[in-house]
Amino acid sequence: MKKTMMIITFIFSMCINLYAKTITVDTNYPSIGDYQSIMDAHNNADPGDTILVYPSQTTYSGGTVSKKLHIIGAGFGHDFSKDGVYPTTSTSISFSAGSEESTLEGFEISSITIRADNVMIRHNRISSSVNLYANNVTIKSNECSSVVNIYSGYKDNIIKQNRFIKTSGVCITVYSDNRVTISNNIIITSLGNSTSHKAIVIENLTNVAIINNYIEAYYPVACSQNVSGIVVNNIINSPMTSCAYIEHSNNISSKTSIPEGNGNILNVDLDTVFVDRSSYDFHLSSNSPALGSGYNGDDMGIYGGTTPYLDRMNLPESAPSVIHLSVPTMVPSGSNNLKVSIEAKSGNNN
Repeated sequence: MKKTMMIITFIFSMCINLYAKTITVDTNYPSIGDYQSIMDAHNNADPGDTILVYPSQTTYSGGTVSKKLHIIGAGFGHDFSKDGVYPTTSTSISFSAGSEESTLEGFEISSITIRADNVMIRHNRISSSVNLYANNVTIKSNECSSVVNIYSGYKDNIIKQNRFIKTSGVCITVYSDNRVTISNNIIITSLGNSTSHKAIVIENLTNVAIINNYIEAYYPVACSQNVSGIVVNNIINSPMTSCAYIEHSNNISSKTSIPEGNGNILNVDLDTVFVDRSSYDFHLSSNSPALGSGYNGDDMGIYGGTTPYLDRMNLPESAPSVIHLSVPTMVPSGSNNLKVSIEAKSGNNN
């Protein structure tokens, strides 16, 4: 197993030549990394460097990033018993002034706080919360059992291609005086009769574009009166009315949660829309009423539009990932060679 781990980490690191310098972190024993903690690597990195954090049974300690860095884990959801790879797991990480244009990807992580502009958070499993106090931040292709909070007074943030599945509460809260795009996400919280079960909450003076999502909640989009924006090409499962102060066009609803007309289709059996909604397969069925029914003839739902949802989101974009590894248990008699078969794929795209 030690040989397997060394081969995987070699493949994981050999193609990382995208940025100025690559620093490795490995908390396993014996360690093959330059450092054993993320913050030791951070403190010794130059702006623009990549920090490559190897998979481990141990949870890494997070910290505060204060310089432009590209921090890359091995991805989330790995099953060691099946593929011989652990995920890269970390406690909370924050981005402060000086960390503008940083990237965090490929982690199982508790929470993320962003106080620097132009940060990219992608391909992580986030269990607690994302708290955003910055502009031009992209939250992309993450698996969230948590809430994303965009606090007051920030512009041009993007939440796209994520998977929110919660049993209660709010998935996305956009506080006052914001401009944000929410597109191609699966956004699911409870359909139970409670004012706390809201997919998206929009507060005063915010402009929002909600495009090509699947939304399932008791309240789909809740908003204050002084908001503006569009709700377009979404598929909505909700018994309650969506925000009346934002224009809705070319959406499908399971009930009457959206206005009639303007290309909206109401009272649709959603089992006729998708391949298998019960298994979270939101590909459109061959006779789906969502096919070509969106704005400008686009498909409604998460696979429509310019940034379709990615089914495989657990791998980092910036590194190749091993998808099959075959290692003999012993060297053949009379040979000094160990024949290893490795199949890898490039990172996720879009």
